[in-house]
Amino acid sequence: MLQEGLLLAAGHLSQYIYIYIYIFFFQVSSTKSKYNINKLWIFFTGNFLQDFFQGREIDPRIGKIDIKQFCMVRIGFIGWGLVNVSFLMTDIKRNGTPSLSLLLVVTFQLLYVLDTCIDEESILFTKEYTEDGIGFIMTLGEFMWIPFFSTLQAYYLLHRPFQLCYWAVPPILLLYLAGFAIYYLSGEQKDGYRLNPKDPAYSHLETIETGTGKNLLVSGWFGWLRHPNYLGDIMMHLAWSLPCGFSSWIPYCSFVSCLNILRKRAEETEKECAEKYGLAWKEYCRRVKYKLLPYVY
Repeated sequence: MLQEGLLLAAGHLSQYIYIYIYIFFFQVSSTKSKYNINKLWIFFTGNFLQDFFQGREIDPRIGKIDIKQFCMVRIGFIGWGLVNVSFLMTDIKRNGTPSLSLLLVVTFQLLYVLDTCIDEESILFTKEYTEDGIGFIMTLGEFMWIPFFSTLQAYYLLHRPFQLCYWAVPPILLLYLAGFAIYYLSGEQKDGYRLNPKDPAYSHLETIETGTGKNLLVSGWFGWLRHPNYLGDIMMHLAWSLPCGFSSWIPYCSFVSCLNILRKRAEETEKECAEKYGLAWKEYCRRVKYKLLPYVY
């Protein structure tokens, strides 16, 4: 009942917060289709439903508070971690010691959340942060989808315990660590090069000139795959689903969702890059043939 109550409360809170955001910025969106107010892009289509659900503000702020970053990290990711800890403590209270399956799931996800919170600046470079408006759908997602849907595996194991064989732990652990390494190192390389391409750690990397002032990395992680950080993310989602066993499809919902979202995001990014970089992007695709999975896709 506590889980359902928290979910309902999060849903109501997300509605109230977004309605406030929508009304707060309404007056600046009444005469023009695009504004730049306090360095914040605001989009207004004139369609109430589209503006309400997709959002009109890319990066709204109230004073010094970055609303999108607050919702994504402080509410979404920290909420995800806290809900997982509550499941783990409930299992310990009920059985004295946590099950191996639940302990693995919670540990994997807490490391993922901790990395996001420590390296919070990396969120500022993501497509979701820089291009998507913060609308009702995003607000609802950060308050409900991230903290509750992402903890589906722990919730499942709390109510339907699964005894994981000890021999299954090493391959699952290896899959997670490999995914985390790919996700973290490729992200660090991309963000580090973007911030300071002359840094000795990145200056040796081979690039393709685009004519736009930005170069495309064609060595290192991005000489292996076009979206290695997406592959690492997908691997981690699979790794923390496997401890639930195969008796139900429910624990794999977030993995399938992650796979579908990142596949679509990769396709959108590829289309945008093709339009933006032209021949340089074609050359990059010729040299780096695979998007998400080497020799497959």
